Amino acid sequence: MATYVMSDIHGLQGRFTAMLDRIHLQEEDTLFILGDVIDRGSDGIALLKQILHHPQMILLMGNHEFMMLEYYEALAKLRYGRDLFHSMECIYRWDRNHNDATKRDFAKLPRGEQRALLDHLRELPLAYCDVQVKGRHFYLVHANWDSTFQKEVIYLKDFAKVKRDPSSLLWDRIGEQDPLPPQRTLIFGHTITFFYHSQQPYQIWSNDCALSEAKMIAIDCGCAANNEHSRLACLRLDDMEVFYV
Repeated sequence: MATYVMSDIHGLQGRFTAMLDRIHLQEEDTLFILGDVIDRGSDGIALLKQILHHPQMILLMGNHEFMMLEYYEALAKLRYGRDLFHSMECIYRWDRNHNDATKRDFAKLPRGEQRALLDHLRELPLAYCDVQVKGRHFYLVHANWDSTFQKEVIYLKDFAKVKRDPSSLLWDRIGEQDPLPPQRTLIFGHTITFFYHSQQPYQIWSNDCALSEAKMIAIDCGCAANNEHSRLACLRLDDMEVFYV
């Protein structure tokens, strides 16, 4: 039984399939995907459907899934003339973020399947605050952690109850000297690792040379760029082995 983490696949199903072949995911294994499986690449909707219905995969919300959800909620509001300014802002935001293929393939789905997919997005977790593997505690999130909630799993509805914006977990960049969740190792995507170091091809980065001791680990190795320097990375938490495709 192994636990894996990857992030920011961005519609590149070929790389994702190659990674699954590389790690040989078994029925008893768990794969956490820290958001942004859609946009940029051409296979975002296919990836969403595959991951959401796979019993060994747990998808967390990324800023791109959040933008998609906001976009279609905004279209519905516009039909009734509600929240005009905010709705237009949500529409323009996602349209500026390489969503053409995602919108195209979403539009091809039957209406019922569209509604079901948006319902899935709405229920995605924002963070797993305490994943325990081999006695070590991990905080898994797309972008950055939030100290407001200490429960094991955080959802959009938790922020709605306290009337707070969840954007820190989805959008914020974390600096090397920023505070970290207590007694946890923070693992995140969103910020491509070349912002922290200059290795090419891009590599997983941590705030300690040894992943086994690190308190902060960035795993977005620029897969979305799909060039000679970019890679999809996967980290096995049981022994901190790193896989690249």
